[in-house]
Amino acid sequence: MKKKVLILIALLLVSGVSYVAYSIYQILNPETLFEAQPRTEEDDKRLGQNYEEVSIIQQSEEEYHFDKDRINILLLGLDADEERYETMGAFRTDTIILLSVDFQANQVYLISIPRDSYVRIPGRQQMDRINTAFVWGGGFKGKGFERTIETVSSFLGGIPIYYYVGIDMNAFVEIVDIMGGVEFEVDVPVKMGGRELKPGLQRLNGQQVLDYCRNRRFPAGDIQRIKNQQKMLLAIFDQLKSSKQLLNVSKYYEVLKSKVYTNLNAKQIAALGAFGMKLDLSDIHTYSIPGDFLDMDGRGYWGVNQYGKRDLVKEIFGIEIEIDPKDDVRYIKKELEQKHRALVAAISEADDVISRAQKVMSEYSAYMNEEEKASAESYISKVRQNIDVEDTESIKAATRELKNCIDNLSQIFEQRKKEDEERKAHEQALVKAQSDAQQVIQWVTAQIQEKGDKLSSQDRQRIEALIASVNEALKGQNIQDIMNKTAELKKQAEVIFKAVEQQKEEGDTSPSQGDATDGSNGSQVPENGQGNSHIPDDNQETSGGQDSPEAVEGDQKVQEDPGDEAMGLENAGDA
Repeated sequence: MKKKVLILIALLLVSGVSYVAYSIYQILNPETLFEAQPRTEEDDKRLGQNYEEVSIIQQSEEEYHFDKDRINILLLGLDADEERYETMGAFRTDTIILLSVDFQANQVYLISIPRDSYVRIPGRQQMDRINTAFVWGGGFKGKGFERTIETVSSFLGGIPIYYYVGIDMNAFVEIVDIMGGVEFEVDVPVKMGGRELKPGLQRLNGQQVLDYCRNRRFPAGDIQRIKNQQKMLLAIFDQLKSSKQLLNVSKYYEVLKSKVYTNLNAKQIAALGAFGMKLDLSDIHTYSIPGDFLDMDGRGYWGVNQYGKRDLVKEIFGIEIEIDPKDDVRYIKKELEQKHRALVAAISEADDVISRAQKVMSEYSAYMNEEEKASAESYISKVRQNIDVEDTESIKAATRELKNCIDNLSQIFEQRKKEDEERKAHEQALVKAQSDAQQVIQWVTAQIQEKGDKLSSQDRQRIEALIASVNEALKGQNIQDIMNKTAELKKQAEVIFKAVEQQKEEGDTSPSQGDATDGSNGSQVPENGQGNSHIPDDNQETSGGQDSPEAVEGDQKVQEDPGDEAMGLENAGDA
């Protein structure tokens, strides 16, 4: 029985020693802890169904083969702290660094990707900032880390990435404080959240290190911040190594693992710390994705130099990747310039159409009803709204609608103006005809009174019938009828009155009577000199400002010539 117990104890000791020895071997040989992880059937299914437009993700893994001597770990800094956890539901990855570790060559490569890099997000039709991938993936509660890994892998031409480490601002501060702060040469003054960091060599605590790494008040903004972050990471590494704290990174992780998001286990973290002890600063190479600033729709982006990115991947990983020239910053800038010119042209055309619309509304205000005015103003407002948002196609569409509206209204207003002018001309001609008729009636009436008994009852009845005919015509609006009957009255009255005058001359024997006869029109000027008892001269007006019967007759005669406007009427008859 004792022998069995001793044998069992011996086996346990051997097993324990073997496990410890193997663990030490793994930690000292980290490549044994990072076996290649082939894509699972679930990954293939997800990629095939949801991300068909991102063809680069679906390329065969063999094309970019990496053995266990090299791993890629995505380091993510989240814009989250205690306050934001309470007020915000989703966070972005404001720091994105791909850590590529070459165990065989004892080399490490840090590739910083600007958070505003304009890239294609798997599952999204439109390009967007790379730091939104975490949000589009559902953040912490969804597959934010997975979507970010897929985005970075696709962005770098399909480089396989199986591991990630994500920390928020709170965890970062605690990590720095646990390691005792960082000795660092601060090169620029930093002011943030009421705190101030002055230049100079000093030991920074966690919050100060965070403030320095977050500061981006530079002309180059986030690009300069990336450089500062890389300098700080190298300083942290140098201090961890020199103080041999790299050997304790797994202990740090155990303390903070509730605040660190990673799919690395403690043994892998310890192995990476042990591997770091082999490295010098010269073995760590820092890179940043090349590009230039873009301004699109009022938002800032980092446009990627796709050719520079291709060369960078070639230099680090030794492989050729395919790129889309249309995603290159220079192509995008050229396209933006063309779009800007098109926008300027669209706005210029829109302003011209708005000016024309306002001119039409002003010129034809008397012929525009409230509904038409509201409609035109609505189209103008729509054009201006689209100008404000600087949407070229929407501006063009709204401008066309306004132009069509104004073209239609212009035709309507012009027709209304023509009809109004014709109405006014008709009214003026009618007033003229009525005035002429009244003058003739007054003259005839005065002549009848003057002639008295010298007029036969037959002539009197004939003239009165003609007067009645004119008065009847005056009740209507038929200008030509009024003019015709007025002319007939004048003509017949002149004949009758002239005959009466001739009879009077033949019967007069006394030379002292003082006859005064106008031979040109056959009318006798009354002895009492009353202004309404004689026929005015053709070229004069009556004392009351009315045309003479002769003028009316002259007008009627001229009316027979379509080219004469003496009466202001056409020869068409009814107006």
